[in-house]
Amino acid sequence: MLLKRSVLFASIALVAIALLIVGVAIVAILGNKPGPSAQYYYPIVWVSVPETDPESTVASVLRLEDDGTAVYKSIKFGDPGRSSDGRACIDSDGERHSGNGAWELDEDGALRIHDDVGTAVFLPDQGRFTGPDWSELRQPFCDDTYVDFSPSSERIDR
Repeated sequence: MLLKRSVLFASIALVAIALLIVGVAIVAILGNKPGPSAQYYYPIVWVSVPETDPESTVASVLRLEDDGTAVYKSIKFGDPGRSSDGRACIDSDGERHSGNGAWELDEDGALRIHDDVGTAVFLPDQGRFTGPDWSELRQPFCDDTYVDFSPSSERIDR
């Protein structure tokens, strides 16, 4: 009788573990949405983290609208490239720009802002199970420097 109960509890435990694994897989598959709207409502605003942008006297701000437009303040633009590890980056002259542009997600999941002055590239954090985590952005430059951005309620006018 004791042996039957042990086998029964072991079987129930295995079934529970299998259901947990299947549940995590379903969340990972269904939760893997490509864009920031998977986590936020538009307009979505990020502001630069001062510790990663020490030469700036003004916080950089990026706002995305649901119609594909972007408003930005004190953002570095440049020519798109690839870093030594193969990730998207920009080769920037360091000049900062403010204005309006258009945004898109590229095939690699990078957020790109396009304007007459060039392109700005932002990469989301990699989430554990649900794909990209848009709670933090990194603007990578091809010289292996970067600026981090965090979500904000700061407003910038169009």
